[in-house]
Amino acid sequence: ENGRLFGMYKFRSMIVGAESMQEDLTSTDKEGNIIYKREDDPRVTRMGRIIRRTSLDELPQLLNVLRGDMSLVGPRPHPLLARAGKTLYQEVLGEYSFRSRMKPGMTGWAQIHGWRGTTETEEQLVNRIRYDLEYVDQWSMRLDFYILWRTLFVCAEGENAY
Repeated sequence: ENGRLFGMYKFRSMIVGAESMQEDLTSTDKEGNIIYKREDDPRVTRMGRIIRRTSLDELPQLLNVLRGDMSLVGPRPHPLLARAGKTLYQEVLGEYSFRSRMKPGMTGWAQIHGWRGTTETEEQLVNRIRYDLEYVDQWSMRLDFYILWRTLFVCAEGENAY
């Protein structure tokens, strides 16, 4: 909320030392955009693939909800220096900061519409952010319950979860 920084809990799904391997494994697509996360990432452990595919790696975020850092539903939090291709998220779309009018959530409107996973291109990020902004503008408890219900099915499908 209001862009406040917090530490987000997750189950570890990568090998120890994965952070130092980031630069070696960072690649670029055919347009030269940087790709940080990919489906076949060799840093992910065997168990990590399972918990990511089932979204169980997100379960510790319930502690963030209990601490008041997050909500069950809201725009998903992004790392501080996250990029779409070569561009920082906040530089891609002027309205990006409006997402922070609400607490970040464990799931959200964008996620149930297929915009979870990587944002390798600016177009992918713009689509995700547009859903986040629509959620912020249309918020209701009914919408939150609908998103929670749909999240069960989205997580079961495991699409874009790696």
